[in-house]
Amino acid sequence: MKQKIISFGGPARRASPDRNRAAAAVNARRRRRRTGRRTLHYILILLAAAAIMMLLSLTVLFRIETIEVTGSTRYAAGELLDASGVQVGDNLFRVSARGVEKRLTEQFPYVQSVKLRRILPAKLVVEITQAKPLGAVETAGGYVVIGRDGRVLEIGAQAVPDGVMIISGMYLYQPQVGRVLGQGYSKDEQKQAALE
Repeated sequence: MKQKIISFGGPARRASPDRNRAAAAVNARRRRRRTGRRTLHYILILLAAAAIMMLLSLTVLFRIETIEVTGSTRYAAGELLDASGVQVGDNLFRVSARGVEKRLTEQFPYVQSVKLRRILPAKLVVEITQAKPLGAVETAGGYVVIGRDGRVLEIGAQAVPDGVMIISGMYLYQPQVGRVLGQGYSKDEQKQAALE
């Protein structure tokens, strides 16, 4: 008895060119996916490393070891450092330049501007620009020294700084050290000054 073998699909065929192209396209897609995943992994690793470095630099690294004050001849360096609020051990990059400038210009009238220079790894230089007097208004209690920006630098000075012009016959309404002439007064104060 002979058995008949039934086969489905007929004799074995060679892969057609269309099938070869389709298989190549599938393999190419798989390679692109793998490459894309690798690139994504590298980017994520790089971002994590950058975040760790930033965290370390803002907390542990770059601690201030020395602070230097330059450019001031009128005030002592220690006095300026105490008023600035910056201390040894603070982070070099977390010190606010605007905050330091605001504190120093409000407290010391002869400080016109402040610039912070960071020198890696652990030095901070506070550069002071001193205000230059422009004129002195003669009053009964002495001279009121005014800076180039119109700010009152000194009240009751007995001597006029060298090279400063003396202004006589000018009335100043309640001059305050550190305040710009004509600014910071309420409407009522301005009316009172005009009446006087």
